[in-house]
Amino acid sequence: MNTPPIRLIALCFTLLAALCSEASAAALDVNFGQDGRVAVELGMYGSRANAVVVQPDGKIVAAGSSSSTTADKDFMLFRLLPDGSIDSAFNSDGTVTTAVGPFDDEALTLALQPDGKILAAGYSSSDKNRDFALVRYNSDGTLDHSFGTEGMAVTAVGSSHDEITDVIVQEDGSIVIAGVAQGVNGRVVVLGRYLANGTPDLSFAKEGFSLSVVGVDAQAESVALTESGRILVSGSYSDGQRRGLMVLGFDAAGQLDKEFGNNGIAIPTDSSVFSEGYGMFVNKDGGILVAGSVGKENTRDAALFRFTAEGRPDSDLGVLVTAVGTQDDVLYDVVVTDETIVAAGFKTVDQQREFLLITYSKDTGAAQENSAQFTTSAVVTTGFSGGKDTSTALAAVSENSVVAVGESEAAAGSSAAAVSKYTTAIAANSSTTANNVVGINTLSDVNTGNQYILTGTPYELTRTTVIIPAEVLNGLSNVTQRGLVFGTMPNPVLTSSASSSSSSSSNSNTSNNAPVMSNLSPSNGSISTASATLSLSTDVNATCKYDTKVGTAYDQMEATFSSTGEKTHSQLVTGLQNGEKKYHVRCKNTASGAVNTTDGIISFTVTIGTADYTLPANSQQIFVASEKMVNNALKNVGNFFIGTAIAADSTTADATATTSETKFLEEGNTSAGSGNGAFSSKLKSLRPGTFFYARAYAVSGGTTYYGNQVSFRTADSCFVATAAFGSVFDPAVQILRDFRDQFMSGNAVSRSLIDFYYQHSPSIADVISQHNTLRFTVRMLLLPVIAVAWIALHIGLSELFFLVIAGFGLLLCGQYGLRLLLGRSNTVSI
Repeated sequence: MNTPPIRLIALCFTLLAALCSEASAAALDVNFGQDGRVAVELGMYGSRANAVVVQPDGKIVAAGSSSSTTADKDFMLFRLLPDGSIDSAFNSDGTVTTAVGPFDDEALTLALQPDGKILAAGYSSSDKNRDFALVRYNSDGTLDHSFGTEGMAVTAVGSSHDEITDVIVQEDGSIVIAGVAQGVNGRVVVLGRYLANGTPDLSFAKEGFSLSVVGVDAQAESVALTESGRILVSGSYSDGQRRGLMVLGFDAAGQLDKEFGNNGIAIPTDSSVFSEGYGMFVNKDGGILVAGSVGKENTRDAALFRFTAEGRPDSDLGVLVTAVGTQDDVLYDVVVTDETIVAAGFKTVDQQREFLLITYSKDTGAAQENSAQFTTSAVVTTGFSGGKDTSTALAAVSENSVVAVGESEAAAGSSAAAVSKYTTAIAANSSTTANNVVGINTLSDVNTGNQYILTGTPYELTRTTVIIPAEVLNGLSNVTQRGLVFGTMPNPVLTSSASSSSSSSSNSNTSNNAPVMSNLSPSNGSISTASATLSLSTDVNATCKYDTKVGTAYDQMEATFSSTGEKTHSQLVTGLQNGEKKYHVRCKNTASGAVNTTDGIISFTVTIGTADYTLPANSQQIFVASEKMVNNALKNVGNFFIGTAIAADSTTADATATTSETKFLEEGNTSAGSGNGAFSSKLKSLRPGTFFYARAYAVSGGTTYYGNQVSFRTADSCFVATAAFGSVFDPAVQILRDFRDQFMSGNAVSRSLIDFYYQHSPSIADVISQHNTLRFTVRMLLLPVIAVAWIALHIGLSELFFLVIAGFGLLLCGQYGLRLLLGRSNTVSI
């Protein structure tokens, strides 16, 4: 541990800019440091702060890196008193630097434990590779030697560039981290958990870590834990053409939560717009706020995104875009204090960056249909010196104050860790809204398209289907036709040549009541097999769910019928044992959203003459041990493949394919009657693993008008592999997808085989996913296939074929040579 001298610079700079509404009291706290600002210059070649936490006593701890040589950064922490002065009780001079490895080490995030210990996380470098790094300090700034190895824990998760970007501490002391592992072709999202002593928690996910492939490249930025136990990870991904914000949802065991968003991932309503996601805050009601930006690099605007607890874009506040200037403006972090939303990042003016702070306060008196209005939006920019001031992290100090940390330019071109404190109190009589704040909502305010035609957020997204709500408002008259148009290119249009979508639509004439259930089957009977098909009918198009517990609310039910969305619904259940079975069913009206508040009951008795075979206790133990061994091997295989396995979510349809060549659709339209009002359409037979654009349309006076555009991606179609490995984002699944896309999508014969697989494998995959033994067996069988696919992706299919032939030739030659040697040996013996 090295603790070089510190120069604490109290800066007396003029505030370069302050843009805020007159009624807002958001401003620098002049009682902190020098006019609200403090800069800490640590190390000969500068320092920067990446994270901040506020202790219960009001002391401020910041972490980042400092450099004493031109090529070596170390973990760096410092602590300030509430007035901004250095806390000399922290490691004797208020600062601490820690060299974790022989090369660059940097703390990217901080967490404060209930016992006062401080956990810093980031990366440690050895030569050209980076590994996960966790360092724990006592409350006085000294290393906690009971943690990891002498206070430090370093873990290699992938084959190269690993970084922890955020960390939280659970009530039991477990440490949950989010980060990335980078290979040759892109980065993968990593969610992991450590025990309180700094060792990976092997009971979490796969040997402590869950790797998720999202697009061709992904970056995790923030992790949060909800009251229900769900783990959320925010960040950004790229599909090769655009960059988009994302929030991933995981269950408490580290598995992707398919009930969150669309199959575990939440994205903005229109994912065709460039966007980025960074820091995240989860409200008490489960609502998710993500700080970020919209637009392309160098012309980005600061943006605040909100999702519901279920991972849907919020209908009141989908995204708030604040155009502070004409150049780059980005929000990196967000917190909520006393019902005021505060976000921080940077603003760019004439290529010079400044700290940016924006506060939002919701108008509680606003009309419900326009509830995204805010009474006050205060925009405050803060300059230090040199024009390279960037705020990267934010923390609440009290109900009406926050502290932001980041980087500013210091003397001789080096950098300093910058800290600024703000008061965020909002005047009680304020009713002013900044003109540069734009609210973009789902089925409310619309940023593109005809103002009277609204396209809603896609939901119930599967591999081949999706439901999209829409509405034609009364401002558009004489509507003779309405519906949805979709395609794989932006801004699809209604044409006579467009394929008719195999779809169903419901309109505003459909009953607004909860669905009436009937023909529930099997009911009060007996079956003699280990599987049964649950089925029922409803009087309106609906989505039905079921649960084994009585009185469960619709949104909390454990499973959705696999075939649902219209008036008939079915679900195959397997693995049944002898005894009485009872399933409680509730449905949701597709058009109105009304749900059942009482259960429909499906009950029957299972009487199997010969019980299904189950492994004996000792065999089960052997199986569990074997599965653990294989999971560990798969993890190592993942580490080996990570440089290329974590490649791309490149499962887009062949641009030359048409609907006449396949049973799946790449473009089409629906018709949902005429007139004004709300309606919804279910698109069917969509090509799996494909990015679609859709928008509502209405024909009036012979002219076709279009609403705002939304976009979505159908779930990928490696059904069997996904069922076996548990997630479409698993690196092993990614290898098979890349092989399919590169070698099997280029000719009609291969595409026919793929389409045949699409049609018949889902039912097989459903059975595999419900039995651990089958999942284990399929993973074992797929290992050699994955290995062959990986080799083919790296050296080419023809080269692989040559190697196989050469290998057989060598094997035959070796066998022939061995026979000659054995024959000669036998001759000598005689």
